[in-house]
Amino acid sequence: HKPSVSTEIDISDVALRDILPNCIASYSLLQSPDSIIKSPINYSTSQQNYLPQLLKLMPDDINEFVDVFAGGLDVAINAPAKKTIVNDIKTPIVDMLQFLAKTNINEIINELNTLINKYKLSRINTDGFLHLRRDYNKKPSPILLYLLICHSYNHQFRFNSKLEYNSHFGKNRAFFSKPHKRALINYNAALSSKDISYHALDFKVFMDSVEVSDKALFYCHPPSKTLLDNSSSLERGFPLWTMSSQTKLHAM
Repeated sequence: HKPSVSTEIDISDVALRDILPNCIASYSLLQSPDSIIKSPINYSTSQQNYLPQLLKLMPDDINEFVDVFAGGLDVAINAPAKKTIVNDIKTPIVDMLQFLAKTNINEIINELNTLINKYKLSRINTDGFLHLRRDYNKKPSPILLYLLICHSYNHQFRFNSKLEYNSHFGKNRAFFSKPHKRALINYNAALSSKDISYHALDFKVFMDSVEVSDKALFYCHPPSKTLLDNSSSLERGFPLWTMSSQTKLHAM
């Protein structure tokens, strides 16, 4: 059931991925959306919409915030912690997010503009997008991957079993727009002041090996049931998330 606009609920003991995506639009915000740093990419399991509710539940004295399934870093960017540790199995995405956080923002913007001109990228130039995609698959790089995502259908990324990028062009829709640029600049500025480390490991290997204090907060938002049901088509190139994976996570 969708609550009224003024309703607030206790989400501390419910499955976030099951209830929140369906009814968060009806919740009253618990803090200003302007204070939320957005991820520079559109992730299929983004938690951006319910961050105001989620952040309210977090303690004030977190030493290490450990995001086991970090995705686009929506939560990790905004979590109040002295140190942030992020992990995701998708190595190209982790490498890209780390690059976008640690590289001088002026260098990134200048390089993006150079590449846009080189490939003549626009909302309608399919050939330019395909040229960029071929070059990335020949020689992958974080900035080429970011630019591909900006111009892909629904800004979603996808890889085949060979880890070749194969998302389609988002004709008439996708482009490196002003909102993309603003999100990228804010992301870069926010993370430049954070103590953050990046990992690209299987969740069990990561959780068994990460060293933290007794004031660490582990945050786990694994693939949703929708992705679980369609994992054979959505997770090519990466280990599949299965019911066995879900059971192992619950056991841990």
